[in-house]
Amino acid sequence: MLFTVRRVTRTQDVIGGSADSWADNSTGNGGRMRLLSAAERLMIAREGTTATHRLYCLGDVDVTTKDRIERESDNQEFDVTYVNDVDEAGEHLQIDMVERK
Repeated sequence: MLFTVRRVTRTQDVIGGSADSWADNSTGNGGRMRLLSAAERLMIAREGTTATHRLYCLGDVDVTTKDRIERESDNQEFDVTYVNDVDEAGEHLQIDMVERK
């Protein structure tokens, strides 16, 4: 599966307010995504966060919990809730996400 990491940027408007916009940070990243089971969702909730899906990818992807993931096949977006450097060597990431409706 190919995915895009989207990052928010805040811009000031002419009357002193601000607006957020999402821009592509990196595109064409490869990975594997799966829906989390009810038991996994419950375990994650007990840890104080939430997730509906998990994405596995190489560790060279620049992603934080302030980003969104967009699945390129259907443009579905997900809010990143947790990024885990599984082997603590920067080789593989496990990214927990919540599907945006």
